[in-house]
Amino acid sequence: MKGLLLFPVAKQNDFRISKKSLEMQTPFVFIYITVPSVELTKHIASTLLNENLIACANFWPMQSLYRWEGQSESSEEYILLLKTQAFHYESIVKRVSTLHPYEVPCITKLYAEPNGLFGAWIMAETGIR
Repeated sequence: MKGLLLFPVAKQNDFRISKKSLEMQTPFVFIYITVPSVELTKHIASTLLNENLIACANFWPMQSLYRWEGQSESSEEYILLLKTQAFHYESIVKRVSTLHPYEVPCITKLYAEPNGLFGAWIMAETGIR
């Protein structure tokens, strides 16, 4: 389509903002990942912590209902919530993809606005940029 922009530049009275603009306003992200076992969840979290890509990881069990290849499915999984800076996102996606068994892993970036002290801690643990 002619003139279509995926991340249009923000204009006055225009509520759309660019990806880069959002990252500059909110340099922190939480990354939501679903994982099939607690052992793998801990392994992924430990790997990312040891590589200084994240400051913290939280995880807990859940039940998932979803469609896969035209069929309704149900499984027990773990939510892995990572806390880091936005500039680490692509590195985390690449690293998790090497560790994760799913063909289509759920790896989702959520912009976050932590309080000042917590944000400073995330920056200190994951490298200041």
